Amino acid sequence: PLAATLGASFIPCNQGRSIIGTSGTDIRNDPMKNWHHIPDVVKPYFAKRICIMGPESTGKTTLAQKLAERFDTLAVPEYAYSYIKHKGLNNLELSDMDIIAKGQKASEAALLRQSNKMLFCDTSIYTTKLWSEYLFGTTSTHIEKQAMRENYDLYLLMDDDTPFIDDIHRVDQNSRKAFMQKCEAYLQSQGKN
Repeated sequence: PLAATLGASFIPCNQGRSIIGTSGTDIRNDPMKNWHHIPDVVKPYFAKRICIMGPESTGKTTLAQKLAERFDTLAVPEYAYSYIKHKGLNNLELSDMDIIAKGQKASEAALLRQSNKMLFCDTSIYTTKLWSEYLFGTTSTHIEKQAMRENYDLYLLMDDDTPFIDDIHRVDQNSRKAFMQKCEAYLQSQGKN
């Protein structure tokens, strides 16, 4: 009917799925099984994003890297680490938290396009919100809005049961339990997976 309306000729191809052995419905019903049929430009829509969150020095970075390696995909590093390494922890200002949040989201967006079915994220904007409140007693409206909008397919909450290892962006090993509890309360109150 479309060809007739356009005054064109209908020429069938891939009859019986002999060339491409799947359909759009098959792809939508099970995108992971049909990943190789999905155009690269559309893959970010179907890719699963997994957020690893929790207190500092609980193995988030190591876990993100190991999972990415295991599933032949990518891990998004914590943007704050590079930023703090450049600027210095003691030189941080409240306005830097917005830069960190934007850098994290930009890193996720860039790596999502290159990921293989899933993307492991070493932190979240909600974590940035908690750190902003901890360090400065407040957070920006931008971070607040972004934190409430973010939604990952799966959250992995790390406990504070690992030894604390200090590095350039560690703040307070005594706050880990409270930080973990805030993350857990947030995940539960928002019905996160």
